[in-house]
Amino acid sequence: MVYSLQTSCVYGPVNSRRLGSSLGINLLPSDVKLCSFDCVYCHYGVTEVKTVDQADSVVHFPSLTDVTDELRQALKSFSDRHERPEYITFSGNGEPTLHPQFSGIVDEVKALRDQYVPDVPVAVLSNSTTVHLPSVREALMKLDRRIMKLDAGDAETFQAVNRPAPSLDLEEIIEGLCHLKDLSIQSAFMRGGVENIGRRERESWIQALERIKPNDVQMYTIDRPSADGRIERVERSILEEIAQEVADRTGVKVRVY
Repeated sequence: MVYSLQTSCVYGPVNSRRLGSSLGINLLPSDVKLCSFDCVYCHYGVTEVKTVDQADSVVHFPSLTDVTDELRQALKSFSDRHERPEYITFSGNGEPTLHPQFSGIVDEVKALRDQYVPDVPVAVLSNSTTVHLPSVREALMKLDRRIMKLDAGDAETFQAVNRPAPSLDLEEIIEGLCHLKDLSIQSAFMRGGVENIGRRERESWIQALERIKPNDVQMYTIDRPSADGRIERVERSILEEIAQEVADRTGVKVRVY
């Protein structure tokens, strides 16, 4: 059974495998799943509105005021208790950079962070589908951490795993990542009805990493109910084998979750 969509702009904090105690910010609708991907492993189920249009007219995005009001209340509560999350993270129901006011919201979130919980880093979990846009890269560079998805290095695997919106091109995404500085790559691995751990799939993925030159790579496998019930977890020993190959060939730090 897949998870329900987040119903608010601010949620958690949740215990993240990669970021610890993370206060989430959801910039996507709560009544319909909108994303530029329809990943086979997504714990929110099937994407109902699959688009890369940042101003899609068929959905209602939370307003900047919606986001800032909820975040101010949450951060004030932390401050009043003399507590703080380890991260504030743009994540939520889909791709956060699809929000047409993403850059302005980033500015406001950072200002509220500075007011209530100084020094708590602001991160993003992004599927990388808008990173080819200079305006999005500029907004991403305002954040303290950029954790960008790359589950495949070849078009066939990309289509099978991420089931992207029709206009998306993997080469354009990889090229955009090459122009983004100080980023982490996050990659999900699976086997079963859809796989990305074979020799061909991993070779093209590693070649993409060699081009992108990220600061680090975060590898994991599915651990929640997924949109496609045919896929299965990958053994940790296989993930560690792939991680070692990445480290040997790229010199990049790799962590398996």
